[in-house]
Amino acid sequence: MSSPVETGNCLKIGSTSLSLRTGALILGAGGLIYGLALLITGGDLITLTVAVSFGVVGFCGMWGAHKSDTQLLKVFFYCTIILCAIQAIVITYWVVINNALMIAIRDQRCAGLRHEDECKAWFTRTYILGLWAGSLAVFLLTVGCAAWVVITAGNLIKVLDNNGTGDEHKAPSELDVGAPIMEKKPTK
Repeated sequence: MSSPVETGNCLKIGSTSLSLRTGALILGAGGLIYGLALLITGGDLITLTVAVSFGVVGFCGMWGAHKSDTQLLKVFFYCTIILCAIQAIVITYWVVINNALMIAIRDQRCAGLRHEDECKAWFTRTYILGLWAGSLAVFLLTVGCAAWVVITAGNLIKVLDNNGTGDEHKAPSELDVGAPIMEKKPTK
């Protein structure tokens, strides 16, 4: 039995499995929809930049999977890694800035109280640890989604390079290199 990274099925729901191509289409569409949702909600320049980035990268992944275009899938693959790294830096920066802000608020709110040390301890337990836990959860979710995209897109690129279509439900290592599996439709 193949490991989850080696399987040609990128997503299993019950007994239903999706091919690499379908999985890449769904992941690309998810990035595009996420980017569009951020764009609609508006916000500051950073939010709009993230929206456009996710939208463009998601569109490249979706269109590359649809057309079996390895160049667009490679853009999807590498840009996902870059976006994940950028998001990790932004989350770290956000935590550091908000941590300093929370400490300043804690010191201001607890100053002059009879039980100042207890107030500071409660504030630290409640708000500052919540900030770190929530940020860690967002970071792990981001890395998990990026890993799923990178594994799926990477395996699809390997399958397409080995004359596969991505719909055969086989891992890249299970394909005969150079042997045509199915006739690929010419891209326009």
